[in-house]
Amino acid sequence: MTPRQQLEAVVAAEFDREVSSAARALTEAARRKCPGTLAVVFYGSCLRQTEEVDAVLDLYVLVDSYEETYQRPLLTWLNRILPPNVFFLTTESEGRVLRAKYAVVTLDAFAELMNDTTRESYFWGRFSQPSVVVYAASPEVERKLAAAFASAVETFVRNAIPLVDPIFSTRELWATGLAQSYDSELRAEGPDRSAELFLSFADYYESVTPLAFAAIPYPVVRSGDGWQVEIPEEERSRRLREWRLRRILSKWWSLLRVLRNAYTVEGGPEYVIWKIQRHSDFRFDESWREKPLPLLALAREAWRAWRAGAFR
Repeated sequence: MTPRQQLEAVVAAEFDREVSSAARALTEAARRKCPGTLAVVFYGSCLRQTEEVDAVLDLYVLVDSYEETYQRPLLTWLNRILPPNVFFLTTESEGRVLRAKYAVVTLDAFAELMNDTTRESYFWGRFSQPSVVVYAASPEVERKLAAAFASAVETFVRNAIPLVDPIFSTRELWATGLAQSYDSELRAEGPDRSAELFLSFADYYESVTPLAFAAIPYPVVRSGDGWQVEIPEEERSRRLREWRLRRILSKWWSLLRVLRNAYTVEGGPEYVIWKIQRHSDFRFDESWREKPLPLLALAREAWRAWRAGAFR
């Protein structure tokens, strides 16, 4: 097997990880909401830790076409120009109220977003991490997902290596790259989050990293317990400039996504407030709901939260 084939096998082995009954119930509810669903992917914090009673699970719903999934042309248009559309889902199972946030994108677009065709790390930064495929319509869909996730790992490693010292450990590579990726978004989590992400699936990252080295254009060799890389200084400088530009542009894209979802998604503002307050000591002034222009008032509260350091 080639390194790429081995990499696809490693990421595909995560697809069958056992998940909770809550994740399966929410997956079925999301499928009912989205005609033409080809796969449902479970990822994020609830996959990495014991689910809390009030947890909101993170799902990606991969569809065949937006026209089949949506009845509103506006949603089709928005999903194409600024993917993904994000929705909130509530269902009941076994006497519990379950909640999820699910993003929608076509399977073909998802695969394209895992490589360097986009300057954003929004997609490949997330899916270079382990994920579970709770539902797949066919073995062919699973094969496409394995290829897409392998591309995400390769893209991550290729962009993260210029950020670390010439001699580095796998942990340093992923912690640094994930920190930069999340710093390119509007995030409520603290700066130690990237180290926690690595520790959650350290064995996985140790397995995929050397396989991804085969896809980068410069040599990486073993150095003690870590790795040594030789990158031309011009190439390193170019990659660092790309990260600086990525941070600027991606934060604007993140802001546009938040504003888009606030206008188009039922419960969007409530989720944003819940997320910020869950990860910080900041509390929103609930009177924004009673203002003549509530979304403008909410924007003012968001600005106040940012000034207070509730998110970056």
